[in-house]
Amino acid sequence: MQLILTVIGPNKKKYDIQVDNRQHIATTLRVIDENIAELAGQLQRVRVRVKKSGRILELQNTYEEEGIYTGDELIISPIR
Repeated sequence: MQLILTVIGPNKKKYDIQVDNRQHIATTLRVIDENIAELAGQLQRVRVRVKKSGRILELQNTYEEEGIYTGDELIISPIR
């Protein structure tokens, strides 16, 4: 099933993306890193959390495994 999500990058800009619910979150980060010039090189050491609950996601899991649904907002922040 296709999901439509909003990703908030480290630059605080919002990006609406479409992903398959069986895709691994790490794969999405790699694709974003390769295709959005503003974020290139910024997504190597990051954590992803759900904006609404603050829950941190395991990047090796799929969206389905993490219980992510259409309309969710995900915040990408660097690990310091």
